[in-house]
Amino acid sequence: MPQPSRIPPAALSGMGDWDATIVWSLIPEVVTWRLRAPRGEIRYLKVSRLGREPTLTAERNRMQWASTHLPVPRC
Repeated sequence: MPQPSRIPPAALSGMGDWDATIVWSLIPEVVTWRLRAPRGEIRYLKVSRLGREPTLTAERNRMQWASTHLPVPRC
């Protein structure tokens, strides 16, 4: 069984002490992490295999469009 990818170190710049939990995965192509700061702030990080379609940029664009119609995470 394929293992989930690790979070790229550059994506965690300044967040080395945050807890990371996988909340969704399509292993090994896409993994979504829930990041929690020591003081409770929550962020989500999606990591995708380079060259995968649709791209994360396309997903961001759809989320920005959807934000005018319903609550979605900030990009």
